[in-house]
Amino acid sequence: MGNHNIHPNFPSIYKLKGNHGVPGACAECGSLKGVVLPLQDVLDDIVNAVYGIVLPDSEDCLTINVIKPAAATTTSKLPVVVLIFASGFEFNSPATSDGSTIEHSLALGEPVIYVSMNYRVSAFGFLASVEIKAAGVGNLGLQDQCEALCWIQKYITAFRGDTTHYVWGKSAGAISVSLQKFATGGNTEGLFWAAFMQSSASVPIGSINNGQKYYDTIVEQTGCSGAADTLACLRTVPYPTLKAAQNTLPGLFSYQLIISPTSTDAEFMQWIQTYWLPELAAAQAVTLNSLYPSDVVDGSPFNTGFLNELTLQYKQIAAFQFHTSDIHNIYDDGELMDYLINFAMNLNPNGRAVPNWPTYTTETPNMMMFLDSFFIPTTIINDTYRAAAMQFLANITLEFPM
Repeated sequence: MGNHNIHPNFPSIYKLKGNHGVPGACAECGSLKGVVLPLQDVLDDIVNAVYGIVLPDSEDCLTINVIKPAAATTTSKLPVVVLIFASGFEFNSPATSDGSTIEHSLALGEPVIYVSMNYRVSAFGFLASVEIKAAGVGNLGLQDQCEALCWIQKYITAFRGDTTHYVWGKSAGAISVSLQKFATGGNTEGLFWAAFMQSSASVPIGSINNGQKYYDTIVEQTGCSGAADTLACLRTVPYPTLKAAQNTLPGLFSYQLIISPTSTDAEFMQWIQTYWLPELAAAQAVTLNSLYPSDVVDGSPFNTGFLNELTLQYKQIAAFQFHTSDIHNIYDDGELMDYLINFAMNLNPNGRAVPNWPTYTTETPNMMMFLDSFFIPTTIINDTYRAAAMQFLANITLEFPM
């Protein structure tokens, strides 16, 4: 890990809610600008100003947070839930996910240990180019995660935890879990025994060479263009300079249309082909537009009729890219947290206090649907809704991987 050390950074006895003294995030993509609209610019400026104060970043960031129930003893061998955080591999830190998992597990009578990790993001963790590939230093953020899992496997018994722990990922964290599973041909080498993947799953990944133009931009911004070995030059660049160069690149929110500047199907497809799928053929574009139409009734959140159309074509765009409600469910005492803790205890999400979640198979594709209802919080549906749209998008991403 070079000069970086991995260490537990706050007491293991769970007593308080909050960030528990979690240190700064790893160097993040600091610019969230992307959509040229006055209101969007205002939102971007607020986010950029506040985010760095609330979650300051640091180069010395590779930390692990361990929280355990105060009553755990040397013979407890509690299940361990390891969280890999979300946010598009570009920003965030464990500080945004508190240890309420512990409180919830105690309330269920199924105590667990909660562990979260920092890993390098954006250009510091996922710089990509021919030079990076040749040097064998790609996907450092994933390597950070693997190193953290090794540390947990080695030392978790000192915190009264069981070494057969379970890894939990949200969004980019779920993608990380899938990549950790496949990195060694499906053999996790004992680093984790089961996975709870939320808001994402396996995604097609293209060649590391695809990031060449962004690497070249950073090289130019840091004054390394004339170096015989540009990667060696980048390693000598001061942290603030390198981070400033990284922040000139487009980020995750550069392509989000929270406040939509599109008002026609033609503009929607232009946005798709400019930022997401530039290789898309004309016939494929027509098919995609027909499967993700601008009719508000067909948009996301689905089955809500004319409601939730925050801006023109918002629901069309939301159907293509958004997710958030599941995150609120799992942290706001929703059923998902019960299922997560049950899964950590028994490798089965079912247990006390929650409706039965049947097994998903290709023959019976049962899917749990979480409802905004106090009296009927969940229901089981078949995973066949919008099948044509999702299958088309899956095929497209296989043809044109990230």
